[in-house]
Amino acid sequence: MEGAEFWTKVKKRLKELDKKQDWLASNSGLLVQTLRNNIHNDRLPSLKDTLSILKTLNLTWEEFEHYPNLTSKDGIRNIPVSEQYFSAGHGQYVPDDYVETKDYVAVPNSLKYLGENIRAAYVRGDSMEPTFFNEDIIIYDTNGYDGNEGIYAIIYNGKGFVKRLQPTKNGVNIISDNKIYEPMFESSESDDFIVIGRVRYSVHKI
Repeated sequence: MEGAEFWTKVKKRLKELDKKQDWLASNSGLLVQTLRNNIHNDRLPSLKDTLSILKTLNLTWEEFEHYPNLTSKDGIRNIPVSEQYFSAGHGQYVPDDYVETKDYVAVPNSLKYLGENIRAAYVRGDSMEPTFFNEDIIIYDTNGYDGNEGIYAIIYNGKGFVKRLQPTKNGVNIISDNKIYEPMFESSESDDFIVIGRVRYSVHKI
């Protein structure tokens, strides 16, 4: 990507967020004058500064590459479907770094209120049947656990799962909708249990 294209995308994103270059510099840890010089000269920032800018703009590199085409002219917003799988089975490895995009999926209008706090990924396994099937796409928020029973994307013992959570007095029951799988329990004080967010929608291939 050339510098001119990079900064054109940045300026469009700032306008969308109703923010100024000063805000971007301050929140990205950059000098305002350095930022403005780079923009004026169509000069690409360093890799470190690029990552800081994208984090401030709340975009992954994959999203930034396709931006502003994440939202079509008719108002439909598309988000990337991560290569990361969430297991409806025995758990899927969750990498520490960036995972590639496998596809894109349209966000239903009813979920637009979630703003940027929304992601999509594939399901792998059969433990959530008949709710989800292998290779279904789930759309989930990144707002953590809201304390209510429901289906969530979670990280449990370092692995990614999609499971039904049922709050209890001392923790949470981790339930598979497929009854051949035994439920699990995790204490509310556990460091091995992280709730990414609630599953809001699914796409099933017939």
